[in-house]
Amino acid sequence: SNKEDSRALAYYTLSELRQQGNVDREFERMTLYCDRRPGCLETWRNLFLDRRRVPPIVVTVALVVFQQITFLNGFLFFLPTLFNAGLTSNEAQSDLYASLTNSIINFFATTIAIFTADRFGRRPLFFSAGAVMGFMAVVMAVLINTIDNAADVNQTMAFGIIAVVELFVAGYAWSWGPLPWAMPAELNAWPWRTAGTSFAVVV
Repeated sequence: SNKEDSRALAYYTLSELRQQGNVDREFERMTLYCDRRPGCLETWRNLFLDRRRVPPIVVTVALVVFQQITFLNGFLFFLPTLFNAGLTSNEAQSDLYASLTNSIINFFATTIAIFTADRFGRRPLFFSAGAVMGFMAVVMAVLINTIDNAADVNQTMAFGIIAVVELFVAGYAWSWGPLPWAMPAELNAWPWRTAGTSFAVVV
């Protein structure tokens, strides 16, 4: 029948997605929920009616909010100016060097997150990156406090501040950059995963 064919296809798809382990228990839970709730759709109206759903949704929203207030854009805004002071007086070249350096750091740090998130867990990545980002922010504040105007920035100081900024960017890229986009689907149980994740993204 069409229903049996659909379930067989769903089981095959789930097995392909998991690639390891037995999916019978997970598939049984999914089919039971679908049988109980036709269409398998969780409405926005019911999202907060069950108190079990509130903690993961709150954590999901907090992750997305804190991702946006890490002040990364503030650091990156001054990066071309620092390259201009320390490396070249050409503004176009400064923008190019800043963009290239930032992209390389982002690539390698995000690669670290990809290969270590499942091995070591999300929490160590968040804690280590939080320590690095917090320390670099303090160092940046101290360095900037010693500068009265842009003319006071010599080459050594410019490269030092650039290193601090890039370490901050690296910490962001292996934690607060990619992980808040992956964790909502992990924190919210699958019956309300779509609604919970979309709510966090909207916020």
